[in-house]
Amino acid sequence: MDWHSGRIHTILYAYASPERSFSTLIVGDALFAGSVGGANISYTDLLSGVKNYLLSLPDDTKLFPGHGPAATVGEEKAHNPFF
Repeated sequence: MDWHSGRIHTILYAYASPERSFSTLIVGDALFAGSVGGANISYTDLLSGVKNYLLSLPDDTKLFPGHGPAATVGEEKAHNPFF
């Protein structure tokens, strides 16, 4: 996985090969527990990136945002009203 953009203030660098997986990611302002972060691009692009990259990870993956409490992918899929 490789998702980053200089056009948004969110930076998520995660690199994995098929043999590797992540149990924890620092997601900065891409995603907050129960919400989404701010973007310098459209929210459509931000939501698409979060859905296609972060929320495609295993449900037990821990997400640590730049602000607020940590969450898991499963919690966000189940309770985040944006997804």
